[in-house]
Amino acid sequence: MGVKLNKELFKKLIEAKKKADTHAMNVDLAIQSLQNICDHEWVSDSLAGQYEPPYCKICNKEQKEEKPL
Repeated sequence: MGVKLNKELFKKLIEAKKKADTHAMNVDLAIQSLQNICDHEWVSDSLAGQYEPPYCKICNKEQKEEKPL
């Protein structure tokens, strides 16, 4: 017995996706807020000679390069 694809099924899936997207955005904002108050411990890794910017080993935030004025 298969599931019949109909407009109502897609309507429910789209609504579930909207809720999931909103939740994901809220989680991203929470992570960013916590990263702003983290006592960063910067580490740097180079993978196979590729430069990787330093990142915090606590919160995983990348260290941004200071741009000269």
